[in-house]
Amino acid sequence: ATSNNECPEGTSSAPGLPNCCVPDPSFLGDGACDAHPPYNTADCGYDLGDCCRDSCDPSSAFGCDAKEGDAYGPFGYYCLDPRYGPAIDEGACAAENREWVGDGGCDPEYNTAECGWDGGDCCRQSCDPKFAYYECGREAQPFDCKDPDIIYRADYIP
Repeated sequence: ATSNNECPEGTSSAPGLPNCCVPDPSFLGDGACDAHPPYNTADCGYDLGDCCRDSCDPSSAFGCDAKEGDAYGPFGYYCLDPRYGPAIDEGACAAENREWVGDGGCDPEYNTAECGWDGGDCCRQSCDPKFAYYECGREAQPFDCKDPDIIYRADYIP
């Protein structure tokens, strides 16, 4: 177990997460995905659940549902927690702008298996308007579904 004095300078441990050393523990579990390390790591509970739609707490400060026009965001859902999908392969998904993954807008450069098909943003069937910052399928970032689990369905609609 790590105590505050064992965390690197400028960081402190989070309550209940002894190996999680972050600059601001209040960012953990606040309903806004802090997509980069040290927050979005196994030791920090993947930002205490904020980075996966299925584990983000809607009763948290940001409520997991920032929308375009809010004073903050987008945060996206750069989901690395293996318990929730679509899983992102952090080593292979070279997403510089991790907050764009799962933000509702289809980003062609992240529309890959390694990036979880842009967190589901590029398919009408997987983009979730409840959690999307931008309108799903908006004109500036239209759907371009490449997820084989969706496009080969008998009921697929592009």
